[in-house]
Amino acid sequence: DLGRALIVEDNLIIALDAEEMLKALGASDIEVVGGVGEALRRMEGAAVDIALLDINLGNENSAPIAERLTELGTPFIFTTGYGENSTILEKFPGTPIVAKPYRREDVERALGELRSREAD
Repeated sequence: DLGRALIVEDNLIIALDAEEMLKALGASDIEVVGGVGEALRRMEGAAVDIALLDINLGNENSAPIAERLTELGTPFIFTTGYGENSTILEKFPGTPIVAKPYRREDVERALGELRSREAD
């Protein structure tokens, strides 16, 4: 069971796809938000068990969310439709990355990477 998931994605169609995928993979409650401020507010409101973060959110990026999740000890996966934004990835080494469009097996692989890291 993935528990409560947060999806930060500015493209609604991709967000809905991700939501369906996480439901199928065992998330019980899924919040979908499109930007940094909204994501941070939702995280203050209720604990998140896992997060899927689109690196590029229009005119902002998801680094502040990743920083907060790291402080909270919450595992997360980066998603990207572009080449990697290396500055963010350097700040969060070892974070699994899923390329868009998502494929279920890619999300499952990333979740497996998170689980094996937690076991270490």
